[in-house]
Amino acid sequence: MSSASAPFHLILAYPDSAHSDYLIQVVQSGGFNPSITVCPDLETLYAAAADSPTNTLLLTELVWDGGDISEVILSLSLANPRLAPIIVSAYDIQALLPAFFPFPSVHGMEDAATILKHIAAYAEDLRGQNFGDYQIREIQGLTYMARTYAAYQPAIRREVFLNIQPATASAEEKDAFRQLVRAQAGNIHPNIYAIYEENEVQGRLFLSQEPVTSPTLFELALQDFTFDARLLARVLNTASSTLLHMRMNSTPHQPISAAHITLSSEGVIKMLNTALPRSSTVPDEASEIATLARFLRSFIPPDEPFDPQLAALLDSMENGSTSLTHVASQSQSIDLALAPEKFVPQRQEALVAQQEISKARKTSFYALIAGTIALTISTIFILYKVLFGVVLEVPATNFQGQALIPAGTVKAGGKEIEVKAFYIDEYETTIGQYEKFLAAVEGQDTKPYLPPDWQGFKENFRPVDWDGMMKSVRTNTFYARVGEKLTRDHPVFNIDYADAYAYAKWAGKRLPSEAEWQRAAAGDEALPFPWGKETDRNFTNTGLDMNDDENKNIKAAGVDGFRGPAAVNAFRQKIKDTSPFGVKYLGGNVSEWVTALPEYGPLKDEQRVVRGGNFNTPALVPNHYRVPQPENTAQPYIGFRCASDSLVGSKIN
Repeated sequence: MSSASAPFHLILAYPDSAHSDYLIQVVQSGGFNPSITVCPDLETLYAAAADSPTNTLLLTELVWDGGDISEVILSLSLANPRLAPIIVSAYDIQALLPAFFPFPSVHGMEDAATILKHIAAYAEDLRGQNFGDYQIREIQGLTYMARTYAAYQPAIRREVFLNIQPATASAEEKDAFRQLVRAQAGNIHPNIYAIYEENEVQGRLFLSQEPVTSPTLFELALQDFTFDARLLARVLNTASSTLLHMRMNSTPHQPISAAHITLSSEGVIKMLNTALPRSSTVPDEASEIATLARFLRSFIPPDEPFDPQLAALLDSMENGSTSLTHVASQSQSIDLALAPEKFVPQRQEALVAQQEISKARKTSFYALIAGTIALTISTIFILYKVLFGVVLEVPATNFQGQALIPAGTVKAGGKEIEVKAFYIDEYETTIGQYEKFLAAVEGQDTKPYLPPDWQGFKENFRPVDWDGMMKSVRTNTFYARVGEKLTRDHPVFNIDYADAYAYAKWAGKRLPSEAEWQRAAAGDEALPFPWGKETDRNFTNTGLDMNDDENKNIKAAGVDGFRGPAAVNAFRQKIKDTSPFGVKYLGGNVSEWVTALPEYGPLKDEQRVVRGGNFNTPALVPNHYRVPQPENTAQPYIGFRCASDSLVGSKIN
């Protein structure tokens, strides 16, 4: 057996062209020279997937324009077995992915080594080769930690699917693969696709299993397929009795979805083997029952009478008033009641439709997507939520960059202050980062996180109107107090000094001092603004265009592009708010809490200091300017960033 990784085709699907350009450089740096298609939008991605050659890798983001496109990636992978998706995300999506997510993923584009490892692993093409006792025929896509091939076992004349781990698999990945195979091998049921063999060839683990050649309910739903009452009852009985079997055996498994159930042209209903290792959890019974009911409802013909018993059963499943035992029993009774007096084969029109769908999987399932599902992207998004019962929330970008600020001096009150070398975060602390902090310290005593000289008690570190802020994040709606749709990449605000101090301490960092902040903003030349000496208010996010001003012919967001705060990495129009050391938005967006120094002058009791301009203040704020604030002030235009004596994250300069 020889391993071949060329030729292959590469699709790069990113709404931000800079990400595609960067990944092209990464791929070429690894010695690969594939043909490349760049897709800046989903329509282009659909077309590229349809026209892709047999061995194609898809590198893509999971979050586009504030929305999760996992449903699109899944549909494309089902439609095109020759396509191998690899998620390379600028977002920190690891905590949001379900267990044993089918596609390899890289969390952070700076991890070039892992990106190249996945490309080398999944660009491999073993078609036409012998692998142990098997003759490999066709590529069938990806499964967890493995490439799937259709193969033939001559010794016993058996068609199989082979899940073959990459040659580069680590010891940990091999161990995880073995655990998964053992769990699935013990999950034996007539309605579950069988596991045949787990073995090793030339140091590479593989799994041999019953081939999956029938379309899934997910694929049928994309075709607007509908079921009569008896077929729906049969599907419900198969699914519920199989889930009941796994529950009775305390078998951890993936939560039920429409992609786990197949329906053959002969009317045979089976389920994929979704068992997980014993260290995983068994899904909540009521939740699985409700999900099953929701996606089966999508197969009921619209505007047609439907069996009242079956409708009542689906209602009870959704409202949590039944069990798998009852669902399995009732669905079987309904199936028998709806059976004709004399058995007849499956309806011819159903067989023809299913046969056409089976053919489509072997040719171009994209035609089906283009015909009925390419109605709108939102259609498939809604359908995915119904069929899978869950959609990932848009996660936070994995901001870890810190700038090294070399030792130097700044002026304060006519005197020079020596500033030792330190690190400062490239971006302001985001809502997504602060959300993780709140989750980590929930229920803990707040005292260890408070500033030593803090006066009074704090019950928690939640920002003012945190629930309202997160509602905007989760529903992609406007947050009225700032006039923007918030994301997890927006700077956190509505926080007081103690909130900022506590986050920094939890993160293993601290707040920068006034002198450090000024040094990071002004550089070696003591610039008046982070970008230089220009006083153009287009250069940062100020309050000049927070609202319409007819007297000055200014439209809201018409100057810098933002009414309220911008995402910390969003730079529209003429914005140039980057300091000489590469630190972003020190001059605007939100003002920032810092640690006050006596060299800058005295403060009143319980006062602290903020630095920098913000989206609420029309004027530019010079680097040397300080604004005293009561320490318990919490405003939509005040946030913070962190500093540290040593590197905590990744160095940017």
